[in-house]
Amino acid sequence: MPAGALLPAVTAEVISTRSSAIDARPRFYGYGFGVDITPAGRTMISHSGAFALGAGTHYTMIPSAGVGIVVLTNAGPCGAAEALGASFADLVQFGTVTRDWFAAYSTAMAVLTAPTGDLVGKSPPTTPAPAARLSSYAGTYVSSYFGNAEILEVSGHLELKIGLSRGPYVLTHWDGDVFSASPSSENQTDGSLSSITFKRSGNEPARDLTIEYLNGNGLGLFVRR
Repeated sequence: MPAGALLPAVTAEVISTRSSAIDARPRFYGYGFGVDITPAGRTMISHSGAFALGAGTHYTMIPSAGVGIVVLTNAGPCGAAEALGASFADLVQFGTVTRDWFAAYSTAMAVLTAPTGDLVGKSPPTTPAPAARLSSYAGTYVSSYFGNAEILEVSGHLELKIGLSRGPYVLTHWDGDVFSASPSSENQTDGSLSSITFKRSGNEPARDLTIEYLNGNGLGLFVRR
């Protein structure tokens, strides 16, 4: 493969974090790689992952110095892997660790890994509007971005099956045509609670559904196939 074919992956394609002050640098993103300019003026390529899956990981590369580090842990997303990577990058560039990176990353990770979803911290209505027949929600719904989502009627309740998730998510009635789900993935930690909203007309089967935890960029709409 020509080296140039990899450039879009490891060079700045979009701004991922805008500058917070006039003298602050923005952060960038390539196709799967974080791309930053360090205080030493060097390009640094990095990424973290696995977060809520019990295997916090991180890597940092400084191409102009010809060095990189990969940190693999079986710990939760506490910031330890990122702190090790940042400390190593400091030593390469400045010969000393410039700050308490664990304190910084652990605070950031606590926010990043908090439970997500529009229903977190909320209680169901005390007198919810009734749902329609469960069979009117069951079926296969399609998103051009995410693919298929199946709504299954199982033993008197609904389940959502989507992608390569470890198992279906049980849906709990919330209000009218709105149900709740507790997603669990790298980006949805324990305690997450999100709405699944169906659209119906009269006694017709639901024509589409919106999965809130996938709708951050407006792509969470699935249309009945």
